[in-house]
Amino acid sequence: MFAFPALIPTYLNPVVDKAGDIVVSTVRTPEDVDRQIHDLVNKERAKAGVAPLAWNEQAAQTAREYSKQMYDSGVFEHSTTFCYGENIFMIQGAPVSAWQTVNAWMESPGHKQNILDPDYTSEGIGVFGGYVTQNFC
Repeated sequence: MFAFPALIPTYLNPVVDKAGDIVVSTVRTPEDVDRQIHDLVNKERAKAGVAPLAWNEQAAQTAREYSKQMYDSGVFEHSTTFCYGENIFMIQGAPVSAWQTVNAWMESPGHKQNILDPDYTSEGIGVFGGYVTQNFC
């Protein structure tokens, strides 16, 4: 995907602009990361010729709650409580990076399949304490 993510400090979140160049923005809230992940997922879908996903706030709220539950319990596992598909991601020792999250999912065949599934029309993403949940509807 990108050749030099290790050069970008962990407290900054790499984002790709319309020209495909990496730009760096400081992330201020988990909701900023949620939306950046959503934007990057839709860029991956566009590259594959798949329609973009709409933002689903109900799915996002459920995702935020589940990310918090994983954080509080220290248990990293899938849930089947909402929608039709789910991706999860965890990072320890650094803030969640939208780019790192989507890159990891795109390198995993099962997660990539969820992201590019044309049957999904919306998604909600929730970030809490290093845990990310992506619910597809």
